[in-house]
Amino acid sequence: MGDIQKRFWSKVALGPKCWEWTAAKQRNGYGRFRLPTSHIGAHVQAYIFAYGEVPEGKEVHHTCENRACVRPSHLEAVTHRENLLASNTLAGINARKTHCPYNHPYDEANTRLRPGGKRGCRTCDSQGRPTAGDIGPGKKEVEFEPFPETEPVKEPAAPTPAPQPVEPAEPEKVPV
Repeated sequence: MGDIQKRFWSKVALGPKCWEWTAAKQRNGYGRFRLPTSHIGAHVQAYIFAYGEVPEGKEVHHTCENRACVRPSHLEAVTHRENLLASNTLAGINARKTHCPYNHPYDEANTRLRPGGKRGCRTCDSQGRPTAGDIGPGKKEVEFEPFPETEPVKEPAAPTPAPQPVEPAEPEKVPV
């Protein structure tokens, strides 16, 4: 193992799941490693040590979603799009949604592409239901209806007060 690898791995805390980078980190939580002429993401350097150079057009993704992790088995080379959609970004969260807010499926027959690349629900469109693009600053105020399959939440009944303990009466005093 070369000097750079020894220096790198000396900055790692081996845990039961993730291997945490303990040295310099960026504000966003990614580790930074100093090479002789530049800096590199610690997870990228760990990938290079384990698998070789990152393929062109790919970037290193944490399958564990822990930005400080440098465990090679938690790292994979993916496209930028795959990285965004697999992560907890707004784009990734929305891409994983399988149903609209009214619980209609986002499938081939029921989904249309709106201007700007957003998905739309054909069933909601045909029923005149509002979508996220219909509300917001400068838009009309809209009240969303609950899912048709759900019933309104019932207010819980007021709790019955617990019985209060009765203090024992003082014993009667009998003259002697």
